[in-house]
Amino acid sequence: MIVVLSPHLDDAIMSMAGTIYRLGVLGIATRIVTLFGGDPAFTGPPSAWDSKRGLATAGEAFHARREEDRAAVAVLGTDAVCLPYSDSAYVAARDPDAIWGSLQPHLADAEAVVMPGWPLAHPDHEFTTKLALDRLDGNVPVLFYAEQPYSTRPRYLAAYLAGRTPAPLEHVVGSGLVWNTIHLDATMRATKSQAVSCYGGELKAIGARAYLDAVMVRVFRQERIAHRGTDPMPELLARAL
Repeated sequence: MIVVLSPHLDDAIMSMAGTIYRLGVLGIATRIVTLFGGDPAFTGPPSAWDSKRGLATAGEAFHARREEDRAAVAVLGTDAVCLPYSDSAYVAARDPDAIWGSLQPHLADAEAVVMPGWPLAHPDHEFTTKLALDRLDGNVPVLFYAEQPYSTRPRYLAAYLAGRTPAPLEHVVGSGLVWNTIHLDATMRATKSQAVSCYGGELKAIGARAYLDAVMVRVFRQERIAHRGTDPMPELLARAL
C-alpha cells in the first residue's frame, strides 16, 4: 500500500494522478488521505477562495469539493480518505496532535508515504509534510512529490527543472532530495486529464491560469517523485518509473 498525503482535495491527483494510475495497473494499491477536506456541516461563511463557487456556507463548499474529489478518485480506482479539518483560509485552531490522531490509522498499512515536496510554498502543504516527517515511524519510507500546478509555474519552474530541494525540507530531512521523473504515456495523460477535469469548481475558481497550467502539463508530460539522497527509492514506486 502506497499512501499519498494530499493537503487539499485536489493536490494529490493534480500532482500524481498519472503515477497513481500506473501503480494501479501494476497491481499496487494506493490510498489518498486529504488532511484539510473541511466539515460539510460547518455553517460559517465560505473563505474568499471558496466563495468563488457562489455557495452560501463553507459547509456547502466543502461538500461540493468532496463530491468533485469522489468523481476524480473513481476515475483512478484508488482508495481515498478525507479528514474534516479546515484549510488555512479559515480562522480555526489547528491542533497537530488531533490531526495526527486522525491521520495515523490510515497509515498503519503503508509501505511508503508520499507527501508534498516542491515548492512547499503553500502553508498547508508545508504543514502536511512537516507533520508527517515529525510523527512517522522512521521505518516507513518517505517520498515527496512535485506539487502541480505550482511546480511548473514560472516562479518555480527553473528550480523545478534543476531538482532543487526547498530549504525548510532540506533542514528537516538532513539531506538533499533525488528527483525521479515518471514519464506519462498517452493513456496516463488521458486518465489524468479525465480525473483533473472532475474538479470543475476548483478549475473555475483558478480561472484563466487553469488553462495555462493544463498547457504546462501537456508540454512536460511528466510527474516527479523524490527520495532522500541517503535512501534508495522503494521498490514499489521504482516500478512506476
